[in-house]
Amino acid sequence: MCIRDSFNTLQTRHGEHRIAMKGPFARDCKAKVLHYFEPKSRNLFLLDLDSVSKDGAHLRHGGWVRISLDINFNFEEGFRSQVSPDGEIFITAPSHERRKGFFSVNFLGNTLTEEFPMKVAREHHCIVWADDGLFVVGGTDPNTGKALADCERYDFDEEDWKPIASVNVAASKAAMCSVGRSFLFKFGGLDSWGLPARTIECYDIRRNEWSIVRATAEADVLELCHDSMAAQISPDEILVFGGRSAEGFLLETGYIFFLPRLEDFNYTFGASDLVLKVIQTFLRFAGAYVPNSHIVHENALLLARSGYYEV
Repeated sequence: MCIRDSFNTLQTRHGEHRIAMKGPFARDCKAKVLHYFEPKSRNLFLLDLDSVSKDGAHLRHGGWVRISLDINFNFEEGFRSQVSPDGEIFITAPSHERRKGFFSVNFLGNTLTEEFPMKVAREHHCIVWADDGLFVVGGTDPNTGKALADCERYDFDEEDWKPIASVNVAASKAAMCSVGRSFLFKFGGLDSWGLPARTIECYDIRRNEWSIVRATAEADVLELCHDSMAAQISPDEILVFGGRSAEGFLLETGYIFFLPRLEDFNYTFGASDLVLKVIQTFLRFAGAYVPNSHIVHENALLLARSGYYEV
């Protein structure tokens, strides 16, 4: 069972804040979908974004199409998935026995096509599309339970995963998004001891370099949670929202990070500040969203969630 919701504006202590991004899809993409792999099943749910009302209020579980995939395993917690600008859907580490696994959705056969496996077995990692490729960052080592610093990029021309620079602070269950074609931002997560990894890092794709970034918050406390999600919501803003507190409570709050202009980034970027504004309870309900099953499309943030609404 999956539920959707949509936001065109976010409520902050300064009033409403509008989302201003068209989204990741190419202009000629014919499969603009929000996707959701259902854990403990072989089901893939798809929502045609072109059919979603621009007025995102009061959306429920209507509109989803369920595909029962012809595969011989169930999806197990810890996998991550990503949609490409052309509408292709990829999933990594889909089950305990396949933590190096990398698959693409084959819609003609309603199945998964196995691609070249990742170099490092991992779960609860980050995955994002940027610069015409897939990036996988951190996560948990399924054998030791320790947080990973290892990162890799899938080269579609060579059909192989290539190691890239490791993050400065190993973390699992972090939030990550791309900004433009050249940068990735990673927020929070858990370290190897299960404690909050209270760091923000930026990856410069061109330089293959991670930098720790400081944030200046208007609130007294910046709580970088685990199991949060991140999305670029305007040319110079990132939204990090939801997730769980250090005590394990589901959160309704989020943060907007205001970025300097991309062209101003330089080799001293690690000393730059992200100016932070806290969003106060912009979500209309508390709930555990599904990692990577959120998207910004046509100036709206759309989310998939498992469970039921309380009416």
